[in-house]
Amino acid sequence: LHPIERPLPAYLAETFRRRDRLEIPMNGEKDLVRIVRAFKGSVSMSLPESFPLREVASEGRPVIEVDVVKQDDHFVIHGRLVFMYGDQPHTPFEDGPLAQPDPYEIRSKNFKHEERIIDLLRDSEYTRFREPYHVVFDEALFNDSVHWLESNNIMVRAFGKAVVAATAMKATIRTNRDWFDLDAPIKFGEEILNPPDILHRSDEHKHFVTLEGGKLGLMPEKWLKKAKVLAELGHPKGPGMRFPTAQALVLENLFTDSDIEVDAAYKEVVHSFRASGGLKLLVTPKKFSGELRPYQRLGLSWMAFIENLGTGGLLADDMGLGKTVQVLAYLTRRKTKHLGPVLIVLPKTLVSNWEREATKFAPHLQTMRYEGAGREKLLEKIDVMDLVFCTYGVLRRDVDKLKAVSWDGMILDEAQAIKNVHGQTAKAACVVGANVKVRLALTGTPIENHLGELFSIFRFLVPGMFKAKLAQFGPSQENEDARDLILRGLRPFILRRTKAQVLKDLPPKTESLLWCDFGVEEKKEYEMLRRYYQKELAGKKKTDFHVLEGLLRLRQFSCHPKLISPLTELGSAKLDTLVEQLKGIQEAGKKALVFSQFTQFLSLVKDRLMEAGIDYSYLDGKTRDRDSAINGFKTNPTKTAFLISLKAGGTGLNLTEASYCFILDPWWNPAVENQAIDRIHRIGQEDPVFVYRLVTRDTVEERVLELQKSKRELAALVEESDKGFLKGLSSSDFLTLFS
Repeated sequence: LHPIERPLPAYLAETFRRRDRLEIPMNGEKDLVRIVRAFKGSVSMSLPESFPLREVASEGRPVIEVDVVKQDDHFVIHGRLVFMYGDQPHTPFEDGPLAQPDPYEIRSKNFKHEERIIDLLRDSEYTRFREPYHVVFDEALFNDSVHWLESNNIMVRAFGKAVVAATAMKATIRTNRDWFDLDAPIKFGEEILNPPDILHRSDEHKHFVTLEGGKLGLMPEKWLKKAKVLAELGHPKGPGMRFPTAQALVLENLFTDSDIEVDAAYKEVVHSFRASGGLKLLVTPKKFSGELRPYQRLGLSWMAFIENLGTGGLLADDMGLGKTVQVLAYLTRRKTKHLGPVLIVLPKTLVSNWEREATKFAPHLQTMRYEGAGREKLLEKIDVMDLVFCTYGVLRRDVDKLKAVSWDGMILDEAQAIKNVHGQTAKAACVVGANVKVRLALTGTPIENHLGELFSIFRFLVPGMFKAKLAQFGPSQENEDARDLILRGLRPFILRRTKAQVLKDLPPKTESLLWCDFGVEEKKEYEMLRRYYQKELAGKKKTDFHVLEGLLRLRQFSCHPKLISPLTELGSAKLDTLVEQLKGIQEAGKKALVFSQFTQFLSLVKDRLMEAGIDYSYLDGKTRDRDSAINGFKTNPTKTAFLISLKAGGTGLNLTEASYCFILDPWWNPAVENQAIDRIHRIGQEDPVFVYRLVTRDTVEERVLELQKSKRELAALVEESDKGFLKGLSSSDFLTLFS
């Protein structure tokens, strides 16, 4: 039995049931063709040449459906070969039915045609054929590949749309007074697009650009990255883009392998920026009361270079390398004649240090503090001053008054204070410094969390250099090339030297752990506290507030049980160890710094030192007369110890009179501890430096040390907040802390 296409005319159905021979009238041709088509291929048939049914071997239109996929750390253009029969895609050699639109035709696939196309792709220099029926393109040859495929009647599509190859045209850079105008067109067939248009049209399919007529243009990865960099830095202007002149090296690095036409002014700017790599050392200014080291003379030369460029600069030397001294030498050189006051904005804790350094090295410079309830009256005599010291808090509050002053320059010390581009401090700095001639920023830690903080500082140093969005988030995380290009472009404006690079003659620094052991009763109490929080936190998320509370309580108990229960009679192994160490230092006639995050613990240390007859100075955030505390320790030989809270004295102090440093409660942020250590391991230190971290055994402090050894990224973490630390922990790490 064989199936017959239904419905058949009634007379044919009846005839077919009763007879083995059919007589069909001339007007029944269509019906006969339908019957023959139904049996064709199932039974043997002999048809006359005049029979109206034709057999046609169809050639499917070869189409390569392309997409851009990520492979390891780069993108690859993949294609899948199909053959279009009508509007239906078929896999090569697929034995599937074809649409039969013509009743007088029987269409079948021409597999020899498909085989020829596959052989053509296998042998091509433009494609790499991969089984089963996939094509991999060399990105550098993709445009040529598309042209070659089209010449062989092989269509390239993506997302159901025809793909047009891109062709780069000659880019041009023209210089205006304070900016460059860039025109970098890309041609897709007959359509020409510039970077702003390309990025606007590439949102939906990333590597593809929507063109007129419903087609897609494929952007090579290298070009797309370049377009993203341009979009993050520049501003659309007509068909092209506009860039500040300070970004000359970024553009130069971006177009090194491109066909580009530039004018003479652009070449001159690029040459001047690159000159930062070969600066000659300037001599120490005659009026400067001191002698600069060679690397400090280079800093002097660099600041003069930045001044000549007409931009600002970031002095990012390690703490302890004398950034203040270098700036004072530069200002001494610049102020051979009075050019107006320089505003120095800084934390309140650093004002006294700047005044001392200015008196010592540049006594000819007139200084003034802009502070106090009646500070508006000080504005009347600002014009005759050389240096005016102002805190960041006063800068925020008096932004309107300060921007009205004709400042010769503006210098930000501890410039990470303006790392938040949307913060009031950063905005005030940009407003007041908008029209000054000299802009400098000083910080040993220009990046604490992400690159956006560095770009926020540069919005002050070079107004208009970076957009607010870039300064808030940094370059796109997936666009590493953008970060590299931008940082390379910033090199002339940043001077950073580490101690290891420039101070090979600095005395050695020895760091050690001092292990402290609980007594029997203290151990029992700690275990009870640990088990309580371990049980309390079971099932809670690791970012829960109670996690931080539990860690804090365990840390405090590790320092002294009285930080948890003020009335307890339990003692502190750490305090006992510290006092013994300080007795030996006192006998040797040396001095020591003692740092803790807990002022309550420092108060307990004070009481024990008084009992032991060890003289000390004390400094925390509530100390009103900081200068008296600092000078007393520096000048009084009987003061053996200087008790300092990390928050109040971790930066801005020069205490080279001490050669010992004790960290009473080490924790997960080594950057904070290193800042404290730099108070003594710096220029002016003549004795070997010894650093001791006091750690109570079998406590949460020891657990963190274990995690730091196993997780390098934890040791390098620079976030200051406890929540930042928790983000770096896995679930197993989190459990380890409370084990």
